[in-house]
Order: sequence, then structure tokens, then C-alpha cells
Amino acid sequence: MPVPAACYRITKRISIAAPIRIEANGSKLCMDIPLADDSTAGRLFDISSSQVTINGLCIDGSLGAAGALTGGARYAFFAAGTKAHHITNIHLGHNTVTHLTQSDEKRPASKKVCFGVYLQYVDDSDVTESEIDTVSGTAVHFVSTRRVSIERNKITSPGWGGIVAYGGNHEFDIGFNRVTGSVASPTMRILAAQNGDPTSLTFETPHGLKSGDKIVIYGGREKWQQLNFTSSSPNVQVTVLDSTNITVPVDSTAFGPVAGRLHAIPTSATTRYWAGSYDVPSNEAVTDGPNEDASIHDNYASGFHMYGAVYRVGSVKHLVINNNVAEHIESGTGQVTMVAVSARCAELDCSTRGLRDITIEKNRFVAADRYQMCIYIMNKIPHNGTDLPAATGITIDDNKCVSSQDRHWCFANAIVVNGKDGGIRNAHVRGNQVQGDDTLPGAIVGGVISIIADAGASASSISVVNNSVSVCPEASSTAHSIGIEAGPYSTETTIDNNTISGFETAIAVDRRAVRASIGRNRYSNVRREIKR
Repeated sequence: MPVPAACYRITKRISIAAPIRIEANGSKLCMDIPLADDSTAGRLFDISSSQVTINGLCIDGSLGAAGALTGGARYAFFAAGTKAHHITNIHLGHNTVTHLTQSDEKRPASKKVCFGVYLQYVDDSDVTESEIDTVSGTAVHFVSTRRVSIERNKITSPGWGGIVAYGGNHEFDIGFNRVTGSVASPTMRILAAQNGDPTSLTFETPHGLKSGDKIVIYGGREKWQQLNFTSSSPNVQVTVLDSTNITVPVDSTAFGPVAGRLHAIPTSATTRYWAGSYDVPSNEAVTDGPNEDASIHDNYASGFHMYGAVYRVGSVKHLVINNNVAEHIESGTGQVTMVAVSARCAELDCSTRGLRDITIEKNRFVAADRYQMCIYIMNKIPHNGTDLPAATGITIDDNKCVSSQDRHWCFANAIVVNGKDGGIRNAHVRGNQVQGDDTLPGAIVGGVISIIADAGASASSISVVNNSVSVCPEASSTAHSIGIEAGPYSTETTIDNNTISGFETAIAVDRRAVRASIGRNRYSNVRREIKR
């Protein structure tokens, strides 16, 4: 393709039904598919053939029609075979996708959005060295694939999520990518709120809003959580009083004093509100089963997250998460975890959707909020699921969960292994360097490192060895703090050769723990070494 002086406006899909190689050399297409077109017509490149390569193309949606999507979803690149006949060798490299911002205008609960790349029933394919900036849906989404590689891409401010392996994927690799995007500039800090109906809000700086604009509020605690966005009430319309004061149609008469740290952002600035930066959920809607045999490595994440985790994992077998970084993570929900792992099998027989052979190693995670957690493994049965097997082969080695450089924030819990409903067997927590304060509001259990479970589903044969565990440098008080806890229904937990410093209690053993073995640990500046 020749390099054009301007942008080619494309209003209909381009179907690719035979092998082809396109070297675009920076050519630019302005995507302007009508808002009422369905999701099939909404595919700019609709690829149904094997052996397709597209390199060096720029797709820009900034000149697309304004308004809400009334038809279906939109895709810059859509490649799909069928369940019976996968297509192969789809190679998308050095492409740019930018400003595909159209949606059904229900952010952050939109269901009709724009995707950068969507792959289904595709094998031996890759998305590499591309830039995807400001799409209303997911930047790269793949489902029911084999041997797909997503590497060296730069993704900024995705609406739904960064890179999502939705389910049914085998032998995939996600590496050397960057997913970023901060809403620091349009974020509006709310200095004060006045109880009433409507509720009055005062901003720290001029808000730049006009009456009728919609915003998303987050950060409320206790009764003030009712101001926070939800899927059923994702945003609120404002009435402007002056340059720093507005009202919103919420009755806060009975809320009491403000709890939490209230912030607001324009709806257009919401990002990562239905997935993490790197998300492998194994969604129950995928009939090809959970994800298997995968590596998520050498990736970077920062910026605003409105969903529960940065690296988020559902039901999976044989997964390695290593050498990744997450820092400067802004929490747009009650709590964001750096790595969260939990089974996905709502309304299903869970017996084939357990957690097995998951290694989390050599990652570096930096706290940026007192409500954040670092690594959380929970083997919980989702809504109305049954027969969840015990999680096995969980390894958490040589990670760093540390305070921010200015020492202003730290994690509440650093590593939690929770057997919950199905139990966990043969897990290892080794060689990690963690800082935390389990007295912070974001802590869900006692202990900066904690092993817990529920009755009938124990966490058994867990080793916690060779870790460095210290209280946060900025902790105002160490009263009631715990370094490592063998919590309720933990069985045969070994706690040995750890270095623990700064806590009121270095190691706590719950009365419902069974056969906890405490070896030769090293203690510094603790009031009590072991509490049973």
C-alpha cells in the first residue's frame, strides 16, 4: 500500500477470505462504520482465511460518527475460523490502532464497545510490536486458540482490558508488553461533600464540567460507597453550581460524615473497568474449557484500574507468571490486587475447572494505595458452582511486594493463600521479599503473609520458607500487626528460615490451625516472636 497524504475513510468492512500479505508502510485508514451496523458489519478487517499478514497499518477512529453504538461491537482486526476448522498463521505486526472510542455510552458498564484485535478459532498466530491507544473495549482479545503469541505491544488506556485470554486457549504466550494509562489529569479530587438530597460535592480544583455532563465517582467507604459506580448505576449526571461545586442526584442525608477518599472522573476517561491489564479469566461462556499451558512474562503495567486486579487469573492449568512489573497503580475500585487467582465455574460443574500448577515468580509489584493487595490465591466456588477440586501445585517464589519509592504507600496483605471452598494442597511460598501492614483498611485477613481456609476445605502441606517479611516503613503503628499467620483450617504449614521484622507478632498460629511447624526463623524488632 502507498503512504497516503491523508486518511482513507472506510465505512464498510473489508473481507479477507484468501491468503494475502499487506505491507502498509504507515498507510492510514479512518474507521467510520455507521453506528447502527451490526457486529459483523462492524469489523474493519474481517479475516476468515489462513496465511494472512498485515504490517504497518494505522487505523484511526477519531473521525468516526459521534453518538452511541446502536448496532453491534466494532473491531479494527477480527480474525476467526470455526470450531471445526481453525484458521492459522495470522500475523499482525507494527500496526497502530487509535481512538476507537465509540460505545453504547454506558461507561463504565458498556456492553457494546470497540476492540483493537479479536481472535477466535485461530492457531499459530501472533500480534506483535503494535500500538493500541484508547479503545473503548479490549485492546487484544483471544478465545479458543492454540499457540498464539502476543508480544512487544504498547497498549494505552483500554476501556475493558489490556490483553485478555478469554478462555479455551492453549499454549499461548503473553510477553514484553506494556499496558499503561493514567487518568491523573482529568481525575478530580473531591475535598468535601455535604449531606442532602441532592448531594453537594466540592472539588479541589476547577472541574471544567457543565450541567448535564456525566461523571464516575469512586473511593467512597461505608455508606458513602453508594456514590461509587456500579454496573447498574455506572455514572451520575451533574448540576453545576460554580467552578468547584456541583450536585449529584443521590440522597446522602443518612450517610453520616464522609468516609473514604472521594474522586471523580469523566466517563470518557474510565479505563480497565471490566478486566485487568493482563487477564486470563477462562470465562464460563466459553465451551472449549479453561485456558491451559501459558506464560505471562516480562510485561509492564501501570495506571488506572477500575476492576479487581492488574494480572487476573481464572480457572487454569499450567500457567507461569514471571518477571512482570506493576507500579503506579491507581485504584478506581475499593481494592486492586496485583495478581489475583480464583476459579471460574459459576453455574457449572467445577470438577474440570480447578487451579493446577500455577507458578508466580520473580515479579516486582509496588504499592500505590493503602487498599491494595499484592498476590492473592483463593480457591472459591463461584455462584452456584459445584464440586470444586483442591488447588494444587501453587508456587509463589522470589517475588517483590514492596512500598512505593517515596514510602508513602504499602500493601495491606502481601501474599494470601486461601483454600476457601475447594482447599489448597502442596503450595510453596519461598524467597519472597515483602513489605506490608495487615492493620490497614485493605487487609482482608491477619498476616502480611497468610495461609487460611474454611472448614472442610483445608489449606494443607504449605511451606512458607526463606522469605523476608517486614512491616511498612511508613506504618504509623505496629499494634496488632502480624508478619506470618497460619490461619484457620491451615494444616501442616511449615514456617521456616524466614526473616521477620517490625511487627507486634512475628508469627501467629490460629487455634484452628493443625500441625503448624515453626522452624528457625530470624526476628528483628518484634514484640512477640510466636503467638499460638
